[in-house]
Amino acid sequence: MLELLNLSVSLGGRLVVRDVSLTVRRGEFVALIGPNGSGKSTILKAVSRTVPARSGTIRVDDREVSSFGAREYARSVSTLSQHNRAIEGLTVTDMVAYGRVPHRGLFQTAGRRDREIVERSIKEVDLAAMAERPAAQLSGGELQRVHLAASFAQEPELLMLDEPTNHLDVRHQYHILELVRRRTRDRNVAVLCVLHDINQAVQFADRVAMLDQGRIRFVGRPGEVISPETVSEVFGVGATIHHGRHGPVVEFAAPGATPAATEEAECRRRS
Repeated sequence: MLELLNLSVSLGGRLVVRDVSLTVRRGEFVALIGPNGSGKSTILKAVSRTVPARSGTIRVDDREVSSFGAREYARSVSTLSQHNRAIEGLTVTDMVAYGRVPHRGLFQTAGRRDREIVERSIKEVDLAAMAERPAAQLSGGELQRVHLAASFAQEPELLMLDEPTNHLDVRHQYHILELVRRRTRDRNVAVLCVLHDINQAVQFADRVAMLDQGRIRFVGRPGEVISPETVSEVFGVGATIHHGRHGPVVEFAAPGATPAATEEAECRRRS
């Protein structure tokens, strides 16, 4: 569904994405992880066409993204950014309904199917009780879920999310990621998601791309990519990995801990 080939992006005269090649297939959840400033969000901005590529190729469904009209592209691709705001005077339902605009036009009246999709999307993110509440009265976490519902209502073939668990409590973090994973599989959607939490990437992603200084250093299944060695090399912190109830769990060492101290802590945990 998505193909990046030797993608490079500059911001403010600085090269922040360097020669990145990556594919995301239909029905696949790919997570981008890496330190702050490693280029994760910039990749999403390049695919969403909010920043231009310096070089390389971006293809969606075997077409270069420059060949799409704006409305046509919005029917195929939806992006949830880190920073979302309420629109004064609009209710939750009004804002989610904007997700249907690429399918019917801005000034066309919503049909029955549009209304059903909007209602279902609001229920999916656990906001049915707030459907008629002014969006400006919501907390940051609630507003994040409103924008995710709008992305769901858009029914894209490629869904991109930039740290979608920002501002959410733990319950809603896992609820949202489980919803995204289910949509990936049930509706054959391609998902490219920036995640800050490595353990969430391990638990929910089919593949992980670990970035450092604008380059993809490692890519593959979480169990293949995430190891004490790769975490130490890219994030600069010691880590141990063990299998918990729901899969692999990464435990980070205290900053400045020596490898011997990390190994000793792991031995104590196992005993």
